[in-house]
Amino acid sequence: MSEWDEDTPAAETQQRTRARTLLWCFEKLKLTGDRIVELVGCDDLEGRTMQAVEKCFEEAMLDAKSKGYKLMLVLVGPNVPAELDGITANGIQCHKQMYEDYVTERATPPPTFCIAFNAGLWGYPSWRPAVRALILQSSSVPFVITSYSPVESDADEEVVDDLIKELWGPEYHPPVEDPFPWYVWGTELNPWRSLLPRPSSVSNEILYESQYTFAVQWKR
Repeated sequence: MSEWDEDTPAAETQQRTRARTLLWCFEKLKLTGDRIVELVGCDDLEGRTMQAVEKCFEEAMLDAKSKGYKLMLVLVGPNVPAELDGITANGIQCHKQMYEDYVTERATPPPTFCIAFNAGLWGYPSWRPAVRALILQSSSVPFVITSYSPVESDADEEVVDDLIKELWGPEYHPPVEDPFPWYVWGTELNPWRSLLPRPSSVSNEILYESQYTFAVQWKR
C-alpha cells in the first residue's frame, strides 16, 4: 500500500520520499515539540548544493513551520559533497565526516532520532563503526534504517542484531517472549517509498528507494 496519490509521477516520489519518510517517522515515533534529526551516511543523492538539499527536505521543513516546532536536519557522512562541509543554512547542517568521529565532536544537542537512508549496512563493513556509535547512543535515541528491498532490510537487521549482541556481551540472555527487545519496529513497508523502480546489480530484485524501514533503540 502506498500513500502517494495515484497520479503522482514516479520521478516525483523519488524526489520527495526522504522528506515524506521523515514525516512518517515523526508520527511513528510520536514526536512532539522541537526536534533534531541526524541523517547518517548522506551523499550527493540528498543534493550537491544547499539549494538542492533544501528542496529534498522541503516538505519536512514546511511541516515544522506550519506546526510551530523547530526542526534541525544534520547531514553527516564521508560522501557529503565537499562544498557543503561545515555549512549551516535554514535549519540544515552538513558535515563531511565519518559518523563515529562526528559524535565525539558534536556541537549541537543530542538528536531526537537518527536515520540512514538506503544504507546497505549488509554490504559495507565500513558501516560497522558508525552503526556501533549509533547503537551506543540509542538508549535514548531511536535509529531508523531504510532499505531498497525486503531482502536488504532483513540483511541490515542481521548486521544490527549481531552488533548489539556483540556489545551486550556473553551475559546477554534474551527473554523468550521478546528475543529482540531493541526493535521499535521491525522490517515494514514504507508507505512513502519511492515508486521509481530500478533493477538490482547483484540480484533479480527490483529496487525502490526507502522501500522498507525498521527502527531500533537499544535499552541495555
